[in-house]
Amino acid sequence: MGCGLHVRPHTNADYCSVLRSELIAIDMALDFVLEHQLFGEIWILSDSRSVVQHFDNWRDGDRKDQTALARLSSGHLKPLRFSRGDKQFNICTKCNMIEATPQHLLDCLALVYDDLLKRPYLLLEMMKEYDLMDLI
Repeated sequence: MGCGLHVRPHTNADYCSVLRSELIAIDMALDFVLEHQLFGEIWILSDSRSVVQHFDNWRDGDRKDQTALARLSSGHLKPLRFSRGDKQFNICTKCNMIEATPQHLLDCLALVYDDLLKRPYLLLEMMKEYDLMDLI
């Protein structure tokens, strides 16, 4: 005997990747399970290898990932330079338009600061997917 869970549809931006969409849907389902205390055996079914790898490794956040999260939350990114007392950042490699400040990196991925605190592994996956880790 089993029980199913249906998460209401969630619309993402047109430029949202399939991986991100799946991770958001799974995250919403897990939030629902925790909120309604539906504990027990949880099965996550996906045909995406990336999603499976993400959940297989989600507890193994290495030191590099932890450092990246700390740098992003503090604003002291690796390529940060000072010129005449002003902060200067590299240009964002995703949009190639403006400086890759911590806020811009979140905005460019349609994320918010709250994601850094509540969904750090999702944020890291997004940064890796768009090759932005060198900017952190």
